[in-house]
Amino acid sequence: MTIRVKIHLILAGLLLALFFQNCAKSSNDHVTIDSLSVPRACGKKGYEKLHFVYLEPKCASCHGDNGFVAPFFATSNLLNSYYEAKSVTKEKWHIGTTQNGFCGDACNIETTSAIYQQLMDWVAHPDRDDCN
Repeated sequence: MTIRVKIHLILAGLLLALFFQNCAKSSNDHVTIDSLSVPRACGKKGYEKLHFVYLEPKCASCHGDNGFVAPFFATSNLLNSYYEAKSVTKEKWHIGTTQNGFCGDACNIETTSAIYQQLMDWVAHPDRDDCN
């Protein structure tokens, strides 16, 4: 292997490392229950709250308008984002929001947090405005 090929491989590896190092927009803001004005998040209205408080700010770099990872549940088009989000399984929501290896602490939340509980409410009732 020539030195030129090695240099190209190293540069490609560095580019990929930079590209995937952090999908979330950098922010020190922490999502709290005070950020949400609904006790439970179900249906389209619940998704709207989750979208603006957590999903769009924390996930749009990868799953938004200029993102590169489907499903695109954090775009500026709320209705399209809602329908894309409905395609994600409960297990994938859990892993993607608590153990996301691409963004780490920038987007991961604790399972005991209010935002996680609201997301799980929505996952269980995405089509019903009441969570019962």
